[in-house]
Amino acid sequence: AICAFTGQYERLIAPQLAKTTPATLLDAGGGTGEVGHAVAKHCRPAPTLTVLDPSRSELPTDATTVCGYLEDPIPGQYDVALCMETLDHLTQPMAALRNLRQAVPTGRLFADVIEIDRLRRQYPKRCSVKIDHPVNWTSTALATALKRTGWAIKTSAWLIDTHNRFRTPHTFRLFVGCN
Repeated sequence: AICAFTGQYERLIAPQLAKTTPATLLDAGGGTGEVGHAVAKHCRPAPTLTVLDPSRSELPTDATTVCGYLEDPIPGQYDVALCMETLDHLTQPMAALRNLRQAVPTGRLFADVIEIDRLRRQYPKRCSVKIDHPVNWTSTALATALKRTGWAIKTSAWLIDTHNRFRTPHTFRLFVGCN
């Protein structure tokens, strides 16, 4: 799998979506749409999947796609949004969270970030921040950002990256479900 966490996301999100029947699903910053497709297959009926990503060459051919940035207004409205492995990479995450809030009037968002404090505690001598992560999130910072942009955390869990693809220490990702 391209996304090391796809299976973990499925296990965390699918039971929560089984309680509702979203008609539309936005995979925000979704690249190839792998996570969006994995989650959508657990919904009956299957929602219409839209993948938003700035990399036109990565966008899938088997979903509705929007080539654009989360920091810009998001076209359309959606029942549920996924924002996986994305917020860490944005230079304006507050704008992205506000735009997601506008695009998801039902308020169902699933997102995750690398939790820098936990990573530093676990690996104080080896911890380095990836250059493509302009924002270093903590649990408190994420909760504050979500609250200030109209989201409320309803569930959270820790994900541990053990694939070590980049020869870095295990990455602790904080997963949240919001509405």
